[in-house]
Amino acid sequence: MNQSHLQVLRGDHEHCLALVEVLKYAREEKDLSRHIEKVQNFLMKWQDDLDQHFKKEESVLLPVYARFAAIDDPDFILMFFQHVEIRKTVFQLSERIEAGQRADDLVADLVQQMMDHVEHEETILLPKMEATIPEDKLRFIAENMRKW
Repeated sequence: MNQSHLQVLRGDHEHCLALVEVLKYAREEKDLSRHIEKVQNFLMKWQDDLDQHFKKEESVLLPVYARFAAIDDPDFILMFFQHVEIRKTVFQLSERIEAGQRADDLVADLVQQMMDHVEHEETILLPKMEATIPEDKLRFIAENMRKW
């Protein structure tokens, strides 16, 4: 990936992996109230940060990429499926926590989904995008994602 243009995505991914650690601590927490508190902390950060990252990708990055690549590319499609799956799990997690229940199974699922998603983007999709999108459009993407 072009470090000078799309670095903002790497920073978002590093932040995502740091939040995965918050979820891991929540899963390990034996006390229900502290478990709920840690998951709620993650959910606030999800809404403020990670959901915004998905929206940036979907609003800026993917439409530009679609101009230069086939949108039926399995890696392109997988990214959308991962976004939907992660959002679904976050919604289920939120419901469970609001009901005052443990959510170890959903936390484990979400940790894996987020790790798989970051790996897919970093090792497959973003390098593919960098090789496909012209330099001037990479600059456009970077500028617009920083403004978000």
